[in-house]
Amino acid sequence: MNNLRYWLADYFEDNQEHYFVFYAQNESLCAQVVIKADIDNPKLKQLIKNKGKGRFNAEFKNLKFEITTDDSGDTEFVYISHDRIID
Repeated sequence: MNNLRYWLADYFEDNQEHYFVFYAQNESLCAQVVIKADIDNPKLKQLIKNKGKGRFNAEFKNLKFEITTDDSGDTEFVYISHDRIID
């Protein structure tokens, strides 16, 4: 999908893993995507520490993630990077 924009919607933890929920939108799509976050990533360290508070509904410019599939066929979105956050 081209020209997607992302806004932080929520944060949660599951089995000691950290996840962000983003609203994703362009002219033909409005959806939510759950992205797994790495606590050791320096761009996310403070955001994870605050559990997303103070950044909900902020736009993440140029959000990048990879789509992985495990041996059981489960698909997961994994955070790679973002350029900046606009409140």
